[in-house]
Amino acid sequence: MPTDSDDWRRQGQEQFLPPGTVFLRRDYRALDEHWEHDECQMCWAKFMDPQFSAGHAQFIAEHPDVLTVGLVTQVQERRLERWVCDPCFDDFAHEFGWVLSTA
Repeated sequence: MPTDSDDWRRQGQEQFLPPGTVFLRRDYRALDEHWEHDECQMCWAKFMDPQFSAGHAQFIAEHPDVLTVGLVTQVQERRLERWVCDPCFDDFAHEFGWVLSTA
C-alpha cells in the first residue's frame, strides 16, 4: 500500500537514495569506536551492534526498539552506507525504486 504524500518520514531521501539504489539485508556492525550506531534514513530508528561492547549488548537488551539487522546500501566505502529499517523499506521501496539484492 502506498504511503501518504505527507508521511512524516518523507524528507527528500530520494536525493541520496535514488531509484535503483541496491540494498542488502545485513547484521549491523559498528564501523569503529567513534561510529558505533546508525539510524534509519527514514524514521531514525537506531541500529546498534550487540557485539561492540557489553554495554551496547545490555542497552540493546533493555531497549527492544533498537535494531541489530536491517537493510543497507550496497556501496564500496562503509562510511557511505545508509541504513533503512524493514518497515520503512517495505513502505517506500516500490515508490522510490529501491532494489533488494538477493546476493
